[in-house]
Amino acid sequence: DEILKDLKKKNVLVIGSGFSFHNMNAFSWSDDDQIDEKNDTFQEYLIQYCTEEKYLNKRDETLIAWDKIPFARYCHPREEHLLPLHVCLGMTDKPGKLIFDDYILGKRSIALLWEWGKSNTWFNRDNAVSGLATDKYLKLKYFNLLYNKN
Repeated sequence: DEILKDLKKKNVLVIGSGFSFHNMNAFSWSDDDQIDEKNDTFQEYLIQYCTEEKYLNKRDETLIAWDKIPFARYCHPREEHLLPLHVCLGMTDKPGKLIFDDYILGKRSIALLWEWGKSNTWFNRDNAVSGLATDKYLKLKYFNLLYNKN
């Protein structure tokens, strides 16, 4: 995680694009929100270890052994959609903020945010979408990344 923390000094934006619940067989394709105690237990565990100061000293070792968290393999039969969380955690030694806690395809899911640097930077959770939508340079860069074959 020391290598990842060095990226902050280089002003690198990291977006962890995983999902806190990813058991395809347990999703509700009818989009009915379902009480799921196994999932709730796992989500609460992630929230505690990622957002509460008192867990910082145990966070790394706990999340390295993430599959020992209660109901981890129920929520993530495979780990690829949880691993982006580990990248984000590796960049900081501070607690994150819970910014989303709701249902997607009938299952509770969360999103977390870690911020550092100046609070007046253009990219923050309040203006990220509008900033991306209105900044011509970013739209051009995004377009080039998607469509430029060179």
